[in-house]
Amino acid sequence: ISCINQTKNGGRTLVVSTQGGETVRDNISCIFGPKQVQSLMEFQQKMPNETMLQEYGISEGSALTENLLQLEGCISSCAHGQGRSTTDRQFFYVNSRPCEPTKVIKLVNEVYHQFNQYQYPFVFLNLKMARDNVDVNVTPDKRQVFMDHEKLLTATIKVNNMVRLTAHAELEQESVLKSLTTTHISSGRTEQMKCEDEEITHPHDNEISIDTERPAVVKLDDEKVDGLSRKVIHMSVSIESIKKKIKRKKHKRSRDKHDVSVKFRTEIDPAKSQAAEQELRKEISQDMFAKMEILGQFNLGFIVTRLGSDLFIIDQHATDEKYNFEMLQLNTVLQNQRLVIPQKLDLTAVNESILIENEEIFNKNGFDFIIDEKAEPTKRVQLTAIPVSKNWQFGKEDIDELLFMLEDSPHTMCRPSRVRAMFASRACRKSVMIGMALSKTDMRRLVDHMGEIEQPWNCPHGRPTMRHLLNLDLIHNGKSLSV
Repeated sequence: ISCINQTKNGGRTLVVSTQGGETVRDNISCIFGPKQVQSLMEFQQKMPNETMLQEYGISEGSALTENLLQLEGCISSCAHGQGRSTTDRQFFYVNSRPCEPTKVIKLVNEVYHQFNQYQYPFVFLNLKMARDNVDVNVTPDKRQVFMDHEKLLTATIKVNNMVRLTAHAELEQESVLKSLTTTHISSGRTEQMKCEDEEITHPHDNEISIDTERPAVVKLDDEKVDGLSRKVIHMSVSIESIKKKIKRKKHKRSRDKHDVSVKFRTEIDPAKSQAAEQELRKEISQDMFAKMEILGQFNLGFIVTRLGSDLFIIDQHATDEKYNFEMLQLNTVLQNQRLVIPQKLDLTAVNESILIENEEIFNKNGFDFIIDEKAEPTKRVQLTAIPVSKNWQFGKEDIDELLFMLEDSPHTMCRPSRVRAMFASRACRKSVMIGMALSKTDMRRLVDHMGEIEQPWNCPHGRPTMRHLLNLDLIHNGKSLSV
């Protein structure tokens, strides 16, 4: 195959060509160069072990009877520099037909990132299976496919990928250890040689005399060891010089002790909210909230805390609202109302598959369905109940929104935008209000709650929950901070 680009002026430029190689490696070498082939490792066919089968909920008997899959292909080494910065060289096939199996692509990259988290692998993977187990008539471009025994397929690919990359990583580690051991032994011999070369004779205890004014001179005799001449070293030592060095070192330590480490530089300004939030994300971890000292309440609306030398001000209403909102998001199961007649959903085959796999998430959001596995694709799901909550109404558009979110993050708890708006309103009404006096116990509880949620920096309505006030060391040292 030869691909040529011909310009308007008649010039012809060869873009890519193959030489009819008999193997895939030969063709990869023609297109991407021999350097790419050197880093590739072949996939090895291996059945998943008992632990892997349990992880995917597959019985051992069914795994043996369903051994209808063959893996063919290669993946690049996990050594740093052998991967790619993007996924531009990943090729997946089913029965030699190019396709884009989303779950397989995600799994291969996730396993590779366990060994090399900064790069993506070169992948050529051809899945061979019976034609009856594959449905290619899902999308017009035939890139999306449905496969039977998908869990077994996923487990097989994962265990083969893990075994191959683990073996290579162990070889890399072994070679590094060998080089380090060799270096250590050679350096040890060098040190031993130096020690043998320098023999210092010490006088008897009754012959030692120290003169504080006059420096003592240590001289090493000039001898030859194994034909090598030893250097003569003269070293002057006196008690006064030692005292001066100790005094200088103490002065340097006391000076370094008073140097202030400034972590927060952004002013409290609505125009600089994003920069202030980035500083907090970088410097404050979840476990630090429990270590904060409660200093008191300011203006019946803010909590002042201290962490080391830094003072922080926390909005008592915004932080309580954020915590209540996250708890509602996580734990609330919406009540629903049954439909008199089940409603048909006009879903594509892909969206229908996503809905079936994430049915428990839809149930938590108040939607119930009847699923007929024997029906034709796009006609297997019917809506039987919709969520209700006072004046809030939900329907088909909320299902479409959930499907869109679950397409990129399957099995992740999520809520439609209107449900989040309802939870934000409820969280606001049940939270601690501005103007409410708080005891030290109440303030401690609110601050500890911030360490229990992943993103405590803003309330659901966008109001910041905390900001840095000042560093006490700057005040004690009389220094000013230039922003």
